[in-house]
Amino acid sequence: MTRASQKSRKSPRNGDAAAGTSVAAGTGAAAGTGAAAGTGAAAGTGAAAAAGTTAAAGATATAGNSPTRNGGARKTSRAVRILLWVLAVVFMLGSATYQRLTGPTRPVRGSVLVSGESISYKLLRSDWSYRTNEATHLYFRDPFRGTGRADLAGEIHYRRFRTDEPFTSEPLVREQIAEQQTVDDRSEGGRADLAGKSDGGGKGNGRGKSDGEGKGDGNGKSDGEGKGDGRGKSDGGGKGNGRGKSDGGGNGARDRNRDEQRIVATLPPQPSAGKLEYYVTLTHDNEEHRLPASDELVVIRYKDHVPLWILIPHVAMMFFAVLFGMRAGLGAIFGPTGMKRQAWVALVGMTIGGMILGPIVQKHAFGAYWTGFPFGGDWTDNKTLVMWLVWVIAAIAIGRGPRPERAIARVAVAVAALVMTSVYLIPHSTRGSELDYSKIEQGVSPEDAIKTGR
Repeated sequence: MTRASQKSRKSPRNGDAAAGTSVAAGTGAAAGTGAAAGTGAAAGTGAAAAAGTTAAAGATATAGNSPTRNGGARKTSRAVRILLWVLAVVFMLGSATYQRLTGPTRPVRGSVLVSGESISYKLLRSDWSYRTNEATHLYFRDPFRGTGRADLAGEIHYRRFRTDEPFTSEPLVREQIAEQQTVDDRSEGGRADLAGKSDGGGKGNGRGKSDGEGKGDGNGKSDGEGKGDGRGKSDGGGKGNGRGKSDGGGNGARDRNRDEQRIVATLPPQPSAGKLEYYVTLTHDNEEHRLPASDELVVIRYKDHVPLWILIPHVAMMFFAVLFGMRAGLGAIFGPTGMKRQAWVALVGMTIGGMILGPIVQKHAFGAYWTGFPFGGDWTDNKTLVMWLVWVIAAIAIGRGPRPERAIARVAVAVAALVMTSVYLIPHSTRGSELDYSKIEQGVSPEDAIKTGR
């Protein structure tokens, strides 16, 4: 066999090897190169195979170095991610502000023009119950005191919420006198009952005092247990002049400058979840002004004290959950990088803040851990439950796999964020715990007379 014939036999084998290399190395164009290699031209086959191999390898390297993750999803740019975080913060602060401005516990504020003088007012709609509070005070500046003109006067009119009983009217008094009356209340050791009446048979004065004993020893000094230091003399009516200082361990009235000219309206505190409805009238020089100006009544609800070590973490975790929930929702729409982690953080924050600390706050404030579905109609508890459930569903849709950018996961997260936004448009404390005074009249204890959903 001649050398030429040997070369002729080797060439196809070389061509086949080259073609095989091309097919193994790449796809598409590389395979086409392999087809070209099968023409039988040894030199051309080698070149085509080399070219095909190089092109396929380059394509593979390019694919390996492209900015993708999680199975091929393109990574969201840094600028977009920063913008989405900014929007999430704005949405979170906006929802928190809206809740505070629209909730039923926000004070009614305004001003009224009385005899040419503008008087600002703040009518409270939430306060501590009688467990930790002697009275609810509303303050009004008296611009006429000491000017030679008649003093500002007025009355507060109140009754228990959802009752047909007549309004109780009490005059507004000077600030120092009101403070001394509070000291007297402590000295007497007594407290008004649920309607502002004494439990000793006589009608109370609406400030949580009975009309019984212990208002003074005749010299205007406290007959309590070391609450005054003996320097607060009576001004003729058995009430101190507001300058009796504490003896260091008592609860004497605060030392105030007599030049502070304010008059005070006082409401008797109620049990937890108790409510009063009220309005105030200010009078001067035959003028009378009703606050609020319309025929509406201000409703104030009372609650037991909630320790800050519970309340602050609860509020912080809820804001934390809203922030990460909003960010995950925006990511689901505009760029899913980090969406999985953000959604799980939102769920954890909602679980701790809403489902664990929330019931503890509710227990401290109103005596029950949970008053939403299925045990009651408290909208705050129900809102929390709905938000938590939609984030659980979103977390299930995302799963623990490496591809959170899947369409179903992005839709679930976007829906969860939308539901969260909708929930925060409902004012806080709507249809919450409320004391049923009709049951109180039947002898039911306040703790067992609380309803929700009204």
